[in-house]
Amino acid sequence: MEPQPHPTPDGQSAVLDELVSELLICSGAIHHMVSGMIDYEMTYGSPPDAPSLAQNVQTLVSAAAEPRVLRSKRDLHVAAAILREITAAVREDIYVVNPDVFPDADLN
Repeated sequence: MEPQPHPTPDGQSAVLDELVSELLICSGAIHHMVSGMIDYEMTYGSPPDAPSLAQNVQTLVSAAAEPRVLRSKRDLHVAAAILREITAAVREDIYVVNPDVFPDADLN
């Protein structure tokens, strides 16, 4: 079943869909990068004084974005607020259940 656009004020659904699409692409790229970093760390370890994985990711993404994202401070604050709202909605409203929890369920 194809997901339907969620109705939004002033007919914003197409723009919201574009934002969510870009967010999914971005999160996929970050997930891929973090997975590689975790694999490397699991294989080779990391020095005890090394920054945390979260700090490394923040530094790398900020360094990559800084020269390309030429927006006002206000625009960046608004973008951060929108991402916080989307993150909260995803955490509160979307659940993934491991099928092993229900071994007798017919999932086909």
